[in-house]
Amino acid sequence: MRKSKVKHCMTWLMVVVQFAVLPAVYAGGNDPNSNSHNSKHSVAISGKVTGPDGNPVVGATVTVKGTNRAVATGADGSFTIDAKSGETLVISAVGFATQEIAVGSNTTVAVQLAAGGTQLSEVVVTALGIKREKRALGYSAQNVTGESLTKAREVNILNSLQGKLAGVEINKAGTGPAGSSRITIRGNNFLPTPNGTNQPLIVVDGIPMDNYQTATGQSEYGSFDGGNGLSQINPDDIEDINVLKGPAASALYGIRGGNGVLVITTKKGVKRKGLGVKFNTGVTVENPLIYPELQNEYGQGSDGLFDVKAGGSWGPKITGQQITDWTGQSRPMTADPNDLKNFLQQGVTTNNAIELSGGGEKTVFRISYSNLYNKGLLPNSTLRRDFASVNISSQVTNAFLVEGRVNYTNERTKNRPQTSGSPSNVFANYYAMPRSIHLTDMNPYQDAEGAMVLWLPTAYSTLRNPYWTQYMDFNNDQTDRFLTMIRLEYKFTNWLKLQVRNGMDMRQAFNESANAYGIRDLGSGALNFGSGYQAYKTRSLESNTDFLLAANRKVADDWSLGLSFGGNSQYSKFNNVGGTTGLLDLPGVYSLNVGTLPRPSSDFSESKINSLYGFLNVGFRNYLFFDATYRNDWVSVLSSGNRSFHYPSYSLSAIVNDMWRDIFKSEFPEAISYLKIRGAYAEAGSVTIAPYSLDPTFSISRGYGDANLLVTSTPSTLFDPNIKPGLVKSSEIGAEIKFFNNRLGADFTYYTKDATNQILQAPLPIGTGFNGGKFINAGKIRNQGYEFTVTATPIKKNLVWDIVINYNHNKNEVIELSADQKTFYLQGDVNSRAIRIMANEGQPYGNIYGRDFARDASGNIIVETDGTPRKSDDKNVLLGNFQPKYLAGIQNNFSYKGLYFSFLIDIRHGGQFYSQSLAYEYAAGTAKGTLPYREGGMVVDGVLDNGSKNTTAINSQQYWAKVAGAEPVASQFIYDASNVRLREAVIGYTIPNHVWGNIPIRNVYVSLVGRNLWMISKHIPGLDPESSFSTTDAQGWENGAYPSTRSFGASLRVEF
Repeated sequence: MRKSKVKHCMTWLMVVVQFAVLPAVYAGGNDPNSNSHNSKHSVAISGKVTGPDGNPVVGATVTVKGTNRAVATGADGSFTIDAKSGETLVISAVGFATQEIAVGSNTTVAVQLAAGGTQLSEVVVTALGIKREKRALGYSAQNVTGESLTKAREVNILNSLQGKLAGVEINKAGTGPAGSSRITIRGNNFLPTPNGTNQPLIVVDGIPMDNYQTATGQSEYGSFDGGNGLSQINPDDIEDINVLKGPAASALYGIRGGNGVLVITTKKGVKRKGLGVKFNTGVTVENPLIYPELQNEYGQGSDGLFDVKAGGSWGPKITGQQITDWTGQSRPMTADPNDLKNFLQQGVTTNNAIELSGGGEKTVFRISYSNLYNKGLLPNSTLRRDFASVNISSQVTNAFLVEGRVNYTNERTKNRPQTSGSPSNVFANYYAMPRSIHLTDMNPYQDAEGAMVLWLPTAYSTLRNPYWTQYMDFNNDQTDRFLTMIRLEYKFTNWLKLQVRNGMDMRQAFNESANAYGIRDLGSGALNFGSGYQAYKTRSLESNTDFLLAANRKVADDWSLGLSFGGNSQYSKFNNVGGTTGLLDLPGVYSLNVGTLPRPSSDFSESKINSLYGFLNVGFRNYLFFDATYRNDWVSVLSSGNRSFHYPSYSLSAIVNDMWRDIFKSEFPEAISYLKIRGAYAEAGSVTIAPYSLDPTFSISRGYGDANLLVTSTPSTLFDPNIKPGLVKSSEIGAEIKFFNNRLGADFTYYTKDATNQILQAPLPIGTGFNGGKFINAGKIRNQGYEFTVTATPIKKNLVWDIVINYNHNKNEVIELSADQKTFYLQGDVNSRAIRIMANEGQPYGNIYGRDFARDASGNIIVETDGTPRKSDDKNVLLGNFQPKYLAGIQNNFSYKGLYFSFLIDIRHGGQFYSQSLAYEYAAGTAKGTLPYREGGMVVDGVLDNGSKNTTAINSQQYWAKVAGAEPVASQFIYDASNVRLREAVIGYTIPNHVWGNIPIRNVYVSLVGRNLWMISKHIPGLDPESSFSTTDAQGWENGAYPSTRSFGASLRVEF
């Protein structure tokens, strides 16, 4: 206990120190006695870059000479960069001669480039937060600016990346605005384990961030999504996101880099006169993009007759005839096509942000506050996030720099939607509800005894009144999160420096939920059926401390050499305390000690990773580059004999234009402005087991029922102390080419990744007592594919038109598993009655298996003597695979003076998708597709057991009773997941500054925005293919999905 308290105090002490030290540094930074040129702090230099014809040069690089500070010009050629008086700006662009301008007292400059020149000097942030020129990289990396994330906002920042990055797949779960999203880079590398993931590492300003996942349930009987970790970062704080796609780019992250890395760089302050203020605000309204395709011609009943106790919509044709319905009233039978639409509310999302920046001669700062509020489609459901951040940087002396950052997020949600087959899933219940039943009749939702009102009282265990779900049941959560970083840098010489950095990701959450008292058990008459309350408090911490000693200098005239050595110590801790009540004793009383079977619980874990690494960068005449890296990790979750392992990487790149001129002393073909070739090989790893997984431990708990005995349970998994980490070996080759003075360009990469030494849970015979099997190292998963990005500027005059096309094709295969295991369930719900999603040896990753019709040797459907088709007993018929054949995004940007317009087309081609919702709709007779043959006349095209052709006619109800439902002929509900949509559109205008005269307002930008505006094409009736309810490796299926939304809105941005 004492040790735990000390660690807790040390954690908070680190936060206090970072807040205490930085203001002191800030105060000390404004030393009036300091008059050294190098001690002067930066000011914001703004300007515009044009070509010989006077037209803007888009994408020109503006660099402060001798530093890593660099920006790219925007669509109108404008830029703003932080520079000191006396420093030199270097402006370069493909097809133009490089120009240098000395920084003086003026804070605005105009630059006109002359024709000629071929070099690119774009700066990107790579592993460990190191900035490097993109031309020197031997691997693929792609960048998204923070501005592009906020022009048309999403509640979850990951969704703003959809369609904008080649080789990156983002799956938005169909679980509402506060739901999770899944991101993978170049396919799935690993088979799932309880602590494993195929998602990339997230790094913020060099410090890893936990992108924790909660949408990990896969049960057909109900699931829940509490959001993912990356959604809790403020998009207004992001300068840019660099995607390191392969292990070659991320090998320096060791066991955490095998799936790629998202490197997020946050905004920093700039020196200026007075205080700089930026404000933005926006509002969007959301409505369902797609409604289910339901019929409105037949009402409650069966076999064409009305039956108030029937659960389906196979009754009579709706003609307004008088019936005595479930409420006991006699009234006309009707269907309401707008029933769901009227129950839902219009979603609204508002966001506001303010930013303050400035500083003295030595110290600059940035302070921001933002908030986001979302009112969901379901009534009584909300999300609110508040963000605050402080970033301070101080050049204490000419050689010593201190930088620190604290980001705080507070998130509060109310009534996240229930998903999958949960009785409380409003959408799943509605999709199968008879069409003559109206949601409005279920409000009031309580009777005089306080019991829930339900249209089918006998279904109390599987159905809920939607108003009861939204106003009596509840789930609430609140999360407080700190992301901190402090960095100290000391320059011994102009070529040797030492960096020491510490950062922390600390999260504390409280979650509570209840199934309300008031569900009547028709057997016992009690009103507490299925009731209960649970509450949990969770705290997680990850701290990282690292150092890096870096030497970079010219060697003779032709060679440059960089040599760096560093290390990292990572510590993680998690604990969870809470409990459940069992059935509630009293209505409206929610306390963990008031219930029929209170059960407290707690969980705790901690782990460490220590690492050392080094890297070598060699350049020759600034056109030939070689990089090598090496990292060794020591991981606490593995046994002492196996916890040390290493990862190397190598890359080579060449700027062919410059090499040609140097070797052949002649000009390269004029049409080719720039040509780079590259290649890389790397190894990275993954440890996908949780702490203590290799230590046999017994669980202790109180027993079940009235006896309440103390029970100990033996381990369910056989532990092998010789388990080693998984290993990803990757190679890639690529080329980047620019034509016609940068007007047309392409970046192409071909890659192969083999993830070997998988950590698998192999099954054991039941008689061993280890139902969870045993951990082994085996298997190989391969990803092989290609990706390219095409950029073009067809028009570059007063009107500028830019096009960016991203495309990737990936083949994901299970090369081998183990000698004793040839199949592997990706789907955790292995007892699913409908489908199984598998990774089988020799097959593509993510095959979907289920029932088909029973067929004879010739493939004919076998029909029963009553004319209905026969279902196969085999649940393992291959039905498809969830992976797309390719993904593509087409972005168009237009700018004319102050007017801006852009739109993004997002394309997914191939892959299959299973819909359990449609299987239930067809079984219940609510689907529009059940209308044909209601009166009979359907003859199934098949044969009888004797081989004769079927001639017996049946009706629609008979057919779908056999084919649909919880255990359907799943092949009939497999759909092509291909779709094309207008993902994003923005039209904006920057009001000229002269309009405001002497009013201290500038850069006022107003815009209209839209997301998910138009589903151009799809193949699933009444559903969005982006409707999976989990972020696990078992993609490609949905059950009662929350509708995807179309959003429209407006935003305003202004600076003071």
